[in-house]
Amino acid sequence: MARVLEILEPPGQQIGLKTGQTVTLRVRYHLDDPAQDVLRGQQVAFSIVTPSKDDDPGDSTIDHDSDSTDDGGIATVDLTAADQEGLSFGVQASAPGAANVVFDVTVSNH
Repeated sequence: MARVLEILEPPGQQIGLKTGQTVTLRVRYHLDDPAQDVLRGQQVAFSIVTPSKDDDPGDSTIDHDSDSTDDGGIATVDLTAADQEGLSFGVQASAPGAANVVFDVTVSNH
């Protein structure tokens, strides 16, 4: 049975942050079946990525590089944006047997 990583929060793939702002990113790891049975106690890896040569995370950080899914199949990471505007980058979540998902992040003062 195929496995799926699903972006939960913030909703959607695009995230706009103010400089220095922290946000919790949440994904759900489940089987690709009608019941979407969750996968508990599984490791989900998180990393800051630069999909484009123009992307730059500056000093943006995530608070850890992996998390175990809870009873709802949810894994989280806290992302803190750099104190520099005009940045764009991704935060990728990956887990065994599932396609990676990427949160697309932009940082501004607005």
